[in-house]
Amino acid sequence: MIKFNKIPILLIVCIVIITAAFGLFMLIDKDDKGNNKVLFDKAFTVNIYGTQGEGYVDIQFEEEYLEGFVLRDGTNLNKEHIQLDVNRTNNLSNEDAFTIKILNEDSLRKQGIEFDKYKMSYRVTGLKDGIDYNVFKDFKIYIDGGQVMLDNSDCSNFVKDNVIFFIKNKVESYKEGDNVIVGVYIDMNAATDNGYNIKELEKEYVLKEQENNQ
Repeated sequence: MIKFNKIPILLIVCIVIITAAFGLFMLIDKDDKGNNKVLFDKAFTVNIYGTQGEGYVDIQFEEEYLEGFVLRDGTNLNKEHIQLDVNRTNNLSNEDAFTIKILNEDSLRKQGIEFDKYKMSYRVTGLKDGIDYNVFKDFKIYIDGGQVMLDNSDCSNFVKDNVIFFIKNKVESYKEGDNVIVGVYIDMNAATDNGYNIKELEKEYVLKEQENNQ
């Protein structure tokens, strides 16, 4: 006679509980993946800075919120995983519209990341009129010992912090009476943030010795 070992009742009960729990976990996990989506409005903060006609878009990734989502490879979601496109970024006025779109929707989904939306439209409001600002005010250029000196020491703090002067028609040597065109590199975002419209980006000077310079 062949005898079969009896499986303890407790072991059978454990197997049933584990099987049921695993099935429930799979259902819950599936439901979570379908409903636990990244919210576009929480993933990005969109600000408009500048002045009327010179407004620009600034997008901030909310890193702490994004890191709460885990990719299938076990890494946390961050801004490096998201490719954004903005159809208009600058020279904005009130009532202008622009759109922000996530470009890599398919690759994010393959990594287990689902957004509630992949495109959002915005309308510009709140920009104020800027004032014309002359960055060359109080700027001086002169010859000193045969060298051309660009002097911003009397300029405003804004100019000192955000404007770099340079000679556009640079030659090997200069003399008094030469015409020199001075251009500027300027942080235009800083200008618009301060409410300034910068119209003049270059100016022509006639070189003089320092003591004759006005």
